Amino acid sequence: MKAIKNIAPLKSLLAEHLEWQDTENIYDWEALERAFMTYIEQLMLHDTEKLIQAMYRIDVDETAFREAFQAQDAYKIAQLILKRELQKVAFREKYK
Repeated sequence: MKAIKNIAPLKSLLAEHLEWQDTENIYDWEALERAFMTYIEQLMLHDTEKLIQAMYRIDVDETAFREAFQAQDAYKIAQLILKRELQKVAFREKYK
């Protein structure tokens, strides 16, 4: 997935939609991906309901999510979320 220069708006959306906390003060894309995937793994193990509800709020492709969830692929789920949230960030930047 393509990195972005300013990840602050993305981190804000992740906090809003998934209650993800940036406890490491992350400023680079690769670190964000790793930390967020770990968070998704934790949700898959301990709070599946929260994860599923967030998928609807975020508007992640349902078929792709279902396939990744059935495969227990936290990386793929994290990528689906990040991709969708990045689309929202880009849209907001374009029309602000």
